[in-house]
Amino acid sequence: MFGQLFGDQLVISVATPPGPDDVREPRFIKRIKHRGQLLLNRIWRASNRKIILAGEWHTHFEVEPKPSTVDSEESNKAFKKNITHLDFMVVVIVSSRAVVNSWIGVRDSKGFVQVERIGYKLWSDGVKEMESPH
Repeated sequence: MFGQLFGDQLVISVATPPGPDDVREPRFIKRIKHRGQLLLNRIWRASNRKIILAGEWHTHFEVEPKPSTVDSEESNKAFKKNITHLDFMVVVIVSSRAVVNSWIGVRDSKGFVQVERIGYKLWSDGVKEMESPH
């Protein structure tokens, strides 16, 4: 996933699918690093060096997924290698059913923190929504 910082907010703008050479198994994916780096370089240059690597997404064969031990180990390795220009990385685990059931969180040096959802929104902006007249 790639995104852009606007002040202290990160907006994810690109989430790429697995590439044709990536190894895909029912419970495992191994991305070809060289292809990913070329893609990142191209997006970074095309965005005038504003869009950066923000994190990773993948799917789990679960209705309500959560990070596995492998997810924790792999994201810890990526975080220690400092693959992003951030002091965190976004992690999304897409549900096998509805996208609304997907796990969305942040990985930092201490581990995973799940983003709290409020309805279908991922955050509260402090503004009350107008009630429907019906």
